[in-house]
Amino acid sequence: MRFNNRSIGTLLLPAAELEAFYRAYRAFAEITLRPELQLEFRLVPGDCLIFDNVRLLHARTAFAESGARHLQGAYADIDALAGTLTVLRRERAVAAGEFIDELAELFAGEGASAYLGRR
Repeated sequence: MRFNNRSIGTLLLPAAELEAFYRAYRAFAEITLRPELQLEFRLVPGDCLIFDNVRLLHARTAFAESGARHLQGAYADIDALAGTLTVLRRERAVAAGEFIDELAELFAGEGASAYLGRR
């Protein structure tokens, strides 16, 4: 599930389905605002926060009064990486062969099934 109220697109559904969708959407939004389900903390200069962007619902609650801030985001899409690895395996260029095997070993370890499915 992906939930982002700032980037939801136009829904092309019959009126009755739209009403049901928005009822459910508002109900889910209210659940995400329950204090007992939230972890809130303040980042300070030098902090590094790492999390799985597609497995954790996250948000900001405030900005500095001055509006000045610097937050650098870096995103790695595990599914795209797995797809690229599959293509590279198929092509199996001699020069890239060892690198591909090393990369594949990283995804064969404990916890890999949480991202790539059971093997």
